[in-house]
Amino acid sequence: MFILVDGTVMTRDEIAGSLDGMLAWESYEIGDAGLAEPFVALMSSTYRRIDGEPRLALYQQTTVTH
Repeated sequence: MFILVDGTVMTRDEIAGSLDGMLAWESYEIGDAGLAEPFVALMSSTYRRIDGEPRLALYQQTTVTH
């Protein structure tokens, strides 16, 4: 589950569905971000061990700039 700073909550199926058909990244670059102020947030990830492997259970963002 993702809980984003704007209050959006996405389930595992919604996250996976949003990535269907997307190509894997080969690289990325951040250009002119153009924000009036930087986005600063506390971010936390919680994992569960399933069949001996770590799996993301929850990702959460909380803004510290507003």
